[in-house]
Amino acid sequence: MKAFEIGERKIIDIIWSILEKDNHLLDQVLPHPDDASAIKLNDYYILLKTDMLVRKTDIPKGMRMEKIGSKVIVMNTSDMISKGAKPLVFLYSLGIPRNFSIKKLKSIIIGMSKKAKDYGIKILGGDLGEADDLIISGFLIGISKRIIKRSGANIGDIIATTGRFGNTSAAYKILLEGFYAPRNLRRKICKSIYEPNAKINFLSICDYVTSSMDSSDGLAYTLNELSKSSNLCFKIYNIPIAKEAIEFAKLHSLNPEELALYGGEEYEIVFTVKKDKWNEVLEIAKNKKFEIIKIGEVFPGRGVFLVKNSKEIEIPYKGWEHFK
Repeated sequence: MKAFEIGERKIIDIIWSILEKDNHLLDQVLPHPDDASAIKLNDYYILLKTDMLVRKTDIPKGMRMEKIGSKVIVMNTSDMISKGAKPLVFLYSLGIPRNFSIKKLKSIIIGMSKKAKDYGIKILGGDLGEADDLIISGFLIGISKRIIKRSGANIGDIIATTGRFGNTSAAYKILLEGFYAPRNLRRKICKSIYEPNAKINFLSICDYVTSSMDSSDGLAYTLNELSKSSNLCFKIYNIPIAKEAIEFAKLHSLNPEELALYGGEEYEIVFTVKKDKWNEVLEIAKNKKFEIIKIGEVFPGRGVFLVKNSKEIEIPYKGWEHFK
């Protein structure tokens, strides 16, 4: 059996089955497949997150070295804050080819440093080695008094996101499939993958959130993961689509809802909130000057459905996956 025959998620299941069998995970507060790992230390939880970037598979054509460094911080931070933890310190492992230029290396580290500073993270150092491709693995440590799991949604909760979707799908169609977009529209769309950003202000509403997850594997996949983890039905009334994605879809006669649902790399947070706390959450977001969008509600049952014209259309359980 080969990796491409089963895909990333089944490979991860195999790894976890071995670790669980050997009792390595007895103190793990956030069990597989949540977004980070955690241990309890007195009155606090210590959150641990690692994520890896490989040039061949994770870096879009035309991305500057400084932005590559920035993305490594974003990847790890987004998962960390989705669990309600404040990121504190960061370590890296950096693999570079023998002929990699020092100028490019400096740009990567500058990008990491700037983005870490934006999020209040200290970079403590790391490891450097030779590799056949550019590889950067990040390790982030954070802290929280309370953990937000994927499995905490309740019947009646409001489902919301920290932003709109579809631009990354459109960007990859432009860069990988040769789709046309006017210069200004192309620039706005491609910014979504060249300059990703973790929604650090999400931490200000975490006390009211019942479940949450980073959306980097796609909105449809994220909604299905949250629904499955909580054993409840998610009904979606409003797919939050970026205006640029709508314009791009119209230009090419594409379905904008599919661009929004089946993309990835968006680094928004999808979350649930008790209905009687929604107005408080809206007020906090307004004061902190960041967007949150109500998209649906939690019901008894299973699965994720788009409610449209009085009909319920199931949203398939699919998204980005390595080896597929």
